Amino acid sequence: MTTRLLKIPFLKIHKIEILESVNRISASIRSTRSRRPLCEKYINRVHDYYYRTISDLPIFQSRTLILLKTPKFKCVNKQCQRKVFSEHTPAILRYSRRTERAEKLLDTLSIELTGRLGSILSKQLNLHVSSSTMTRIAHNLPLPDIERPKVLGVDDWAFKKGVSYGTVLIDMETSRPIDLLPSRDGKVLKDWLLNNLYGILISINLNYFL
Repeated sequence: MTTRLLKIPFLKIHKIEILESVNRISASIRSTRSRRPLCEKYINRVHDYYYRTISDLPIFQSRTLILLKTPKFKCVNKQCQRKVFSEHTPAILRYSRRTERAEKLLDTLSIELTGRLGSILSKQLNLHVSSSTMTRIAHNLPLPDIERPKVLGVDDWAFKKGVSYGTVLIDMETSRPIDLLPSRDGKVLKDWLLNNLYGILISINLNYFL
């Protein structure tokens, strides 16, 4: 049952242990060959193995950890600048400690909640992410394409309370943030308005912001 719920076709499950409300899953990548990142040719010469601990979505309300055995391949092309490389799967992002589906859930929490509340909810969901990590996830997410808002909300927000402040711009119809400006200086806001609203400003006196 646990294997069916895990449902990552690129992984081969070797062992499943349930210890102290944690699902510990030993797995390896099914592929026995990999494409060279520079030569773009397939190779099946395994140089070594290394282990990664990957967090996944909870199963049966228990935290899920995947101990992933990952092969390292060695390129035999003497002209290739990268001799050793590892195989990766589409379900697990490169250099990440979480599966792609776990990352997507945390992306949503980081946008909809504050870092602290997102961290609290992540622990209830058995993903265990700190508030600083939740904030970092939100900062790394790409901003959506900016559409010209009909009603623009402007307010300041604190990078560090009492020390440094910026400006947040919000689409008042959708209640979603549009952009974060590095300062609350009026000239910074004026430049943003001119660049993003094509200079068309109705019932707004730009001199007010200077």
